[in-house]
Amino acid sequence: MVLNSSGINYLKLGLSESEVYPSGFIYTKDRFSYGSYSARIKVSDVPGAVASFFACSEIAKVFSDGTHDEIDFELITARPHAVLMTTWYMATGMEGADQTPTHNSFLWEDPSFDIRDWHVYRFDWYPDRVEFYIDGIKRWTSRRAIPRRELQIALHIYTISSWQEVEFPPKGEVYQMTDWVEYRGLRVRSSSRLNQ
Repeated sequence: MVLNSSGINYLKLGLSESEVYPSGFIYTKDRFSYGSYSARIKVSDVPGAVASFFACSEIAKVFSDGTHDEIDFELITARPHAVLMTTWYMATGMEGADQTPTHNSFLWEDPSFDIRDWHVYRFDWYPDRVEFYIDGIKRWTSRRAIPRRELQIALHIYTISSWQEVEFPPKGEVYQMTDWVEYRGLRVRSSSRLNQ
């Protein structure tokens, strides 16, 4: 469910008697290239969900066959002092016969940090790397599995039974609150064009 109140977007993870939980999901129709992507986000304090701010080449396939490029922040509500950062790349047919996805992840943890407070999450996507920032401080740089295709920006809250860290099932209603989302293009050399 997606709600808006006083300019704040609320993505709500619903309750369910089964293992299928309604999720909150919103994304852009437009696609963007190399640039700086940022959002101001906080999540509620109920374990059992994952809140995410990400960019993806194939939104329709992100939950099915995995044939997409992706950059994301994931906030696991059961681990409020940690943030998972990931880059994901899938070779297309034009780039080679090997269709094996590659990904690169880093779990950043700090006991003084809390995802239940407002924070600005930002990633700067370049042809050869993705730099991840939290509140303006660089936390990690990925130099592997860098996307090559234009990306849609998305916000999502969901649950998953296969991640022990999520503490599935949810213990109540969970919200992801987003104050704003921003994209700024970066100038890169023309030899580093995105594949269309």
